[in-house]
Amino acid sequence: MGRDGCSLHGIVRHPYDLWKVRHTHHLRRYKAGHVIVLKALFDQLTEAKALDRLGDPEWLGAAVAKLSSYTSWYAPQGNRLVEATIKSLGT
Repeated sequence: MGRDGCSLHGIVRHPYDLWKVRHTHHLRRYKAGHVIVLKALFDQLTEAKALDRLGDPEWLGAAVAKLSSYTSWYAPQGNRLVEATIKSLGT
């Protein structure tokens, strides 16, 4: 996640293309819990080699519905919530 809280950086494919996107069009700032679960979602889907799920509107919509209520700053709890969500929706 970017330092300004409004960007996301990554290496998206071989041969290691750098990727960065800024989210300046949003009307309000993201809550810490939302940033925590977004990072956990990317990390866990990457580890599971299931990033293609982000391109599935039904799967992503269901994941967002389950994760959007998380607002805590406690990252381990957010990680467990993402893990349970991925397990319940399948990869």
